[in-house]
Formats: sequence, structure tokens, C-alpha cells
Amino acid sequence: MKKHWLLFGLLSSIMLGTALSFNLIDFPRGTQVYIKTATENLFDMPGGEQIGTLQKGASMLVLEDSGEWVKVRLEGWVTKKSLTDSKLALKGDGYRALQIIVKERAEAEKILQQLRSGADFRKLAREKSIGPAAAKGGDLGYFNRGDFRPEFESAILKLKPGEISDIIQSEIGYHIFKRIE
Repeated sequence: MKKHWLLFGLLSSIMLGTALSFNLIDFPRGTQVYIKTATENLFDMPGGEQIGTLQKGASMLVLEDSGEWVKVRLEGWVTKKSLTDSKLALKGDGYRALQIIVKERAEAEKILQQLRSGADFRKLAREKSIGPAAAKGGDLGYFNRGDFRPEFESAILKLKPGEISDIIQSEIGYHIFKRIE
């Protein structure tokens, strides 16, 4: 009889170890769980559209365990100003801009003069900008209202597509923008 319990215990340990190694353990509804990998994608449904990325340690409650997938509810705090109750508000009036950043005001003034004389913004951005978008010709991509620093957004939104901003100073350096859309 003791041999049977010993064998049962050994097999149970092996099965538990196997389940743990393949993450096949069930997580009952209401269980507090945490992301254990550096990052994990969050999907709207199993195999569906990615809607976010979670960092290691992100806390969630299990809503449903369904085989390889677990439906979760995130737990945490965000500032009210970052929220909306309208999905339509997320679309907003988008805009797109190019940017050149340089360290010295004199260099920014020289570049602005060249741009106003017809120089190619993208070419100058690749050659002169110290910004992360320099390799892409200064292309910052698309933004919606509220996505960008207020002083930059204000300057860009005053422009019509194709127009170039005045020089804007920041802690990084001197910025020049061109609105694309």
C-alpha cells in the first residue's frame, strides 16, 4: 500500500512539474496573476488583434481560463487626463510632421533660412538632425491631439500642410517642424 502512495506522489510531482514547464496549470477565475516574461502582448481575443504590450510584473485578475489562453482584467492606476469614455475621441484630427533638431541656435537659424529658400526638409533632417527620426528624413509619423508635447503640437497645428515652423527651443536643443498632413 505504501508503494502505491509513493508511486502516486512521484507521478503527481512529475505531472505538476510538466504542467508548470508548459504553463498548463489552470488559473481559476479571480486568481491574481503577473506577467513573468520581460514583455507580453495583449490581444483582443485569442489569436486576434494585438491591443497592447504588458511589462514584467503587470498585475491582472483571471476572468476565464481557456486552454492556452487566459482572459484577464488589468489592475493598476492611470491619470484621469489620459482617459476617455468615447472610442470616437481616439480618432481625433490626426496630423503628421517632420522634425529637425540641432544643439545650437545658430545652426537652427541657418537651417531655417535654407528651408525657407527651398531646401529639401528630409535631406537636411538626414544630414543635420540629432533627433531619433533623422534617418527617416525627420518623419515623426502620425499624431492625434494630445499625443505630442503641447508646445510642439501647438506650433505644428498652426501650420498648413507644407508649411515650416519657427524655431522652438527645448531642453534637447532647437526644433524645426514641417507639417505634412
